[in-house]
Amino acid sequence: MGAVFFLLLSVVSVSQIQPFLKLTTRDYEEFSRVIIQPSFPLSFEIEKGTSFLLVKISIDIPFRIQKDSFNSRIIRSYGWTKGKDYYILTIKTKIRDFSYDYFVLDDPKQLVIDFSEADDESQRGDREAQSRLDSALSRERDQSS
Repeated sequence: MGAVFFLLLSVVSVSQIQPFLKLTTRDYEEFSRVIIQPSFPLSFEIEKGTSFLLVKISIDIPFRIQKDSFNSRIIRSYGWTKGKDYYILTIKTKIRDFSYDYFVLDDPKQLVIDFSEADDESQRGDREAQSRLDSALSRERDQSS
């Protein structure tokens, strides 16, 4: 009986000290907000895809992920994968064209990411930038031929 109690106490103690990452999703009138609140120092990189945002979190120890249930106009779901010394948090969106902005708070530690539908102006700028890149690559290929 004593060994079982010690084992149970050990499991409870380890789970209490294991680092965690809390995810919260909230909708506002103009945007959806994802709040990432870690219990450890946060070093991250963000990369935007067509209908998702990748948050690469540099950490070499395992941690628990806590997430609230949510219903959002823009955020569809979360996913995550583990690499050698990082985790990648995938934030999937319900819309293909979105814009985002983020900021970091120190007390408590939080990475706050705001998602909104991309306006026509930003979509036009993205298309123009892609068109210029395609033209430059085409000219470069023509010159090297």
